[in-house]
Amino acid sequence: MHKPIQFQSLSLSFPHKTCFADFSGQITYGSRIAMIGRNGSGKSTLLKWFAGLIDPSEGQIKYPTECRVGYVPQLIDAFDSFSGAQRFNKALTEALSLCPDILMLDEPTNHLDCNNRRSLIRMLRAFEGTLIMVTHDVELLNATVETIWHIDNGRVAVFSGRYDDYQHEMKIQRSAIADELADLNRKKEQAHHALMQEQARAKSSRIRGEKHIQQRKWPTIVSDTKARNAQETSGRKKSSINHKKQELIERLSECRVPEIIQPKFSLNGIESNQTLVTISGGVVGYEGNLHILQNLSLSIKSRERIAIQGNNASGKSTLVKAILGDNSIIKQGEWILPRSQEIGYLDQHYGTLSQDMTVFDALSTLLRDRSYLGFEVQWYENVR
Repeated sequence: MHKPIQFQSLSLSFPHKTCFADFSGQITYGSRIAMIGRNGSGKSTLLKWFAGLIDPSEGQIKYPTECRVGYVPQLIDAFDSFSGAQRFNKALTEALSLCPDILMLDEPTNHLDCNNRRSLIRMLRAFEGTLIMVTHDVELLNATVETIWHIDNGRVAVFSGRYDDYQHEMKIQRSAIADELADLNRKKEQAHHALMQEQARAKSSRIRGEKHIQQRKWPTIVSDTKARNAQETSGRKKSSINHKKQELIERLSECRVPEIIQPKFSLNGIESNQTLVTISGGVVGYEGNLHILQNLSLSIKSRERIAIQGNNASGKSTLVKAILGDNSIIKQGEWILPRSQEIGYLDQHYGTLSQDMTVFDALSTLLRDRSYLGFEVQWYENVR
């Protein structure tokens, strides 16, 4: 059991944006915290700060003495021959072998099948220490955490409760603020309408006054004075309404419901009646394990959308590598496949991507003319 972890004035900024600033607080033993937010908001960096892997760029974290930390990163470079799930299970086992007071996990369910995912949830619910993790997995959030740290809009919002409760609370706040904004807009319209009416009355009075002056009955300047007074009063009302409206808009931006930016991809493959992949009596395996998959029969035509599902280590990635023509895979049976350069491939460990590049830069490098093998990308500028 560890004493409270104190942290003060934590801030993370880049030249083009501020992820969060002046985040302070403490973590007590047994806390169950999830960091949520958009990709690139600083969740993994903040987790690494608390894990002690890197020092905070601003602020400080005070750890109590003899506090054991177990940490599992999102990308696990060790255990090259293992699948994503096997790498995670191995790294988690090593982290738990430390008997940690605090367990920190970065996107722990990324590579897990349903069975392993359920096992992880059961284990985390039984874990008695402090849990801090980064995840987008809603089921995992609701089942295992009690505090939400939402990194958004340049700050970290802290909410005590389940993820669904947090979303519900944000929606209630947004609805209430939206109602206030609508009411302010109505008042603004009413003030404008009242001003127009007063100006119309003033104009009518001025015309009557000018007529009386011409008839030498009596002079008047009251109408112009009333009009000026009405305009000044209306101006003050509008200024007050606009100030209140700006405050509400700022409050509305602070209670934004968590969302995921989804870039738009347009798959404009070449129309063809040909069969692209044919496997008949297929067997795949490795040297020393020749029958990972057998009796394969598969036909893929142009523009089909196919998902390969199965338990971890069941051979899904092996089948994909066989279709790619990976020389380490032993194939038997009849295989009619496209050329490897006609297939776009992203492996589960992101081995083909530079870790120093943003998603936008990586796509721009690959798709310099925004078109590659019939694959076009429409990208939002704010995902840079």
